[in-house]
Amino acid sequence: MAHNFLVQSGVDPEQHAAWFRARVHEALQDTRPDLSEEEVQRHFARRRADALRRDEP
Repeated sequence: MAHNFLVQSGVDPEQHAAWFRARVHEALQDTRPDLSEEEVQRHFARRRADALRRDEP
């Protein structure tokens, strides 16, 4: 299904696969400490709140 979407979007599936593999490799090499679930939830709650404030008239 993703392959069909990529082809229909004009994206070369092989280039996308290489890009994706590179991003996964970067993530696996990342030495920063893991974040707790609570830290992640707080981070995205702040981002959602900021986005909602920007969208207000």
